[in-house]
Amino acid sequence: MQKKQKEIINLLKESKQGLIAKEVAEKLAIGRSSSSRYLNELYKEQQISKKNGRPVIYFLPENRKKI
Repeated sequence: MQKKQKEIINLLKESKQGLIAKEVAEKLAIGRSSSSRYLNELYKEQQISKKNGRPVIYFLPENRKKI
């Protein structure tokens, strides 16, 4: 797992309602497209969950696999 992905996991741990890609980008001072890429990689690895819609909300699932 990359450093930024670990930082995203930590941000999501602090967030009760989840975060959107734009919020992650702002908090980590990276581009929105980069944050989307990291979030989607974490989702594919089943480290995080997402709620589809506009915008997509990412959050930590209750039964998340250990990192």
